[in-house]
Amino acid sequence: MKFENSLNPEVKNLKTYFDRDGNANVLMKNPRLVASGYLMDDPDWSSDPHVHDFVELIFCTGGHGRTTIFNQDYEIEPGDLIIHNPNTPHHESSNLNSPLEFFFVGLTDFQISGLPSNTVMDEKHCPVQKTEGYKEQFDIFFVELIRETLYRKGHFQLISEAICSCILALTLRIMDGAPVQSKTLSPHSIRIKEYIDQNFTSDLNLSQLSSAVYISQTYISHIFKAEMGVSPIQYLINKRIAHAKHLLSTSDMPIAKIATECGYDDPVYFSQVFKRLTKYSPKKYRTDHKM
Repeated sequence: MKFENSLNPEVKNLKTYFDRDGNANVLMKNPRLVASGYLMDDPDWSSDPHVHDFVELIFCTGGHGRTTIFNQDYEIEPGDLIIHNPNTPHHESSNLNSPLEFFFVGLTDFQISGLPSNTVMDEKHCPVQKTEGYKEQFDIFFVELIRETLYRKGHFQLISEAICSCILALTLRIMDGAPVQSKTLSPHSIRIKEYIDQNFTSDLNLSQLSSAVYISQTYISHIFKAEMGVSPIQYLINKRIAHAKHLLSTSDMPIAKIATECGYDDPVYFSQVFKRLTKYSPKKYRTDHKM
């Protein structure tokens, strides 16, 4: 069978050797696939504000709409890649006259060098990236991913997660050349966020947070919400609920124990907060999302 070289007709013989990737941000641990799917032909669609305990990547293929991340709005159009790091409050809505069409994938258990575990980008980058010259590649990867997870032929999970690694690597490529956001977190907000991230399972309130980071309660509330889009306490709640979702879907731990593990002494109050943010009771969420 004759091979037609469509890459460069002038090249008749090609052999390439590969060294280690010298870039700082490389994929060190491959991802585990949590969810995948697509949305098409649904002009009334919109999502409620929510968070995930995994990374979500949304690739827009058609229509127009908006994503709101930490209370900041971004317009969406075909070719846009929306990146939601874990525990990021967000929701999307579709333009009624030009309904959104997109693929999405949820990933966890991966590591990119220079970034926290299960994180795709740092806070300097915009969460909505233009794929531009790589739009066709993203489209191919997502179509193949949906095909594998839909038909589930032999070794589909291995193939699916290999495709997800390609999607992550291509995401890193487009961000390598992407401009960073001019607005960055102040050292105060970084300290507040890091303390909450490390202590969200403990009994924590605004007064204790103020003492821990040596910043007044009033200033904490003002600067954190101005830069993060949510108050410190709402960020704390979002972290707790994301952790609860993870425990509910991956363990058989009693709900009362999960409440305690997430910083809630009262399991009834925990259930109320969980349902307010997710629209599910903890029991129903476990039933529908058990892995």
